[in-house]
Amino acid sequence: HNGATWSIVGGIHLTATRSTTQSIPASTLTKISFDAVDSASTYPSAWSPSSPTRLTAPGRGVYRIECQASFVANPSGFRAIIIYKNGAGAGRLVQYQPITGSGAVGQASATLPLAAGDYIECVVWQSSGGALGLEIGALMSMTVQP
Repeated sequence: HNGATWSIVGGIHLTATRSTTQSIPASTLTKISFDAVDSASTYPSAWSPSSPTRLTAPGRGVYRIECQASFVANPSGFRAIIIYKNGAGAGRLVQYQPITGSGAVGQASATLPLAAGDYIECVVWQSSGGALGLEIGALMSMTVQP
């Protein structure tokens, strides 16, 4: 407590995951849509099926944000993953080139101050020339830093 507002000191960890594939169009920034979250019963306002791209901070604090996604194998073009805060790019942009014969895994992380109600999203982009699928298992997490 700083005399005016309370801050969460630790103990919050939320992870959203995707259990199915998601088609990502070429050359289009696309938010990953998640279908499950751990800790949803502890922090019910942190994720909702009606806003499946978002994890919402349940309290004020400095959070470690992680986004991870894997595209199906395709050797053409580049891939990128970006962390958004409240609908705008706020975290690291990670761009990478796939390896022939294997899927392209990308991960971005950032440490961001969040107020209660701020939300994060994982956004991906690819330039293969056609739609590409994200493999099962994409994830987004937020953890309060001590």
